[in-house]
Amino acid sequence: MAIDFGRLARGVTTGYLDAKIRNTEANDALKAKVMENSATIYQTQILPDTIESEKNRKEVYDQIASATNQNFAELADIGGYTTMKDGYQTALDLYKKTDKKKLEAAMFNTDYNQRYAKRGKTFNEKYEPIFNQIGIKQSGMLGPYTTELMLKEDQQEVTPSVKAGSPEFSSTAIRDYVVDTGTTTLVPETEFARVAASFRDFQNSIIFKPDGGVKFTFKGTKDIEYNALRALTNDLVATGNYTTEDNKANVGRAVEEANFILKQQTQNHIGNNIVKGYSDLPQEQTTPGGASYVAQGFSDEFNQSYQTANDKLDYIEDHMAKLGSYSEQRYYAQSFPLGVKISINGKEVEVRDYLLSSY
Repeated sequence: MAIDFGRLARGVTTGYLDAKIRNTEANDALKAKVMENSATIYQTQILPDTIESEKNRKEVYDQIASATNQNFAELADIGGYTTMKDGYQTALDLYKKTDKKKLEAAMFNTDYNQRYAKRGKTFNEKYEPIFNQIGIKQSGMLGPYTTELMLKEDQQEVTPSVKAGSPEFSSTAIRDYVVDTGTTTLVPETEFARVAASFRDFQNSIIFKPDGGVKFTFKGTKDIEYNALRALTNDLVATGNYTTEDNKANVGRAVEEANFILKQQTQNHIGNNIVKGYSDLPQEQTTPGGASYVAQGFSDEFNQSYQTANDKLDYIEDHMAKLGSYSEQRYYAQSFPLGVKISINGKEVEVRDYLLSSY
């Protein structure tokens, strides 16, 4: 019996095309289901959450501006305080330590409305496929951001207004406006320096002058660590529990205890509660003022307890807000390791970089 290869080939081709069509239909149905589910998630979770988040952010921003001034409110928003739990109170505490004249003279390259517009543009670009799927654009409803902002999408990047005679914009880091009031004069500078010289490799950066004064030659960010230790020492001396028999401050004992506490609230807190694999960065990879530690991401326990990016940052920033001085907060941020990232506004950033930009 002769084989009809032409008929066989047609049969195979037809079978393949039928299977291909069925597969395409199945894929189309799956894509439609995915888009339907995405639209549901957008309408029931993403949209209301974003609206609430922006509403709360604006309220905190307005509260800070009313209690302080417009420039400080801009700094607080840029630094993320308007999105933090207890951000209002934390910002007010920082404001008390700021250089008011420097704040008044500052000029920034964005304001709240411009940053809001940029967030709106980013949001709408991210969710455009879902907008098209559920007909938001056709109805004129542009998600949590206003129609007015979306009219700017086709324009060039917003150009901030520049005050006449201002050659450049000011720093947007709050730390550049904070005067460290945590370092008081309870313990005389020279007396503290003589004791502190035996801790934390400070001895090579402290020079005692013949006239009884002291000179510092700190490199990188060693001065922040020194000021953090001094702030803690002063806090301990102020309790009255570190005195000699003749009722003078026992600086040696206070510095020793402050050294222990500083490590407990900084490196030990980070390594034991937040990250895994917290260790010194190899010496050849360190630079003055750069990172000193590295880790392998958040620990499993921390991820389980604090599942969202906001939850993680809230935990870290709540701890930092409890530290007694700006120097302690700054030292904590500097001690945060490389290798621990978080998603902020859709972008992966090092947590250390985020903290340093905020404190």
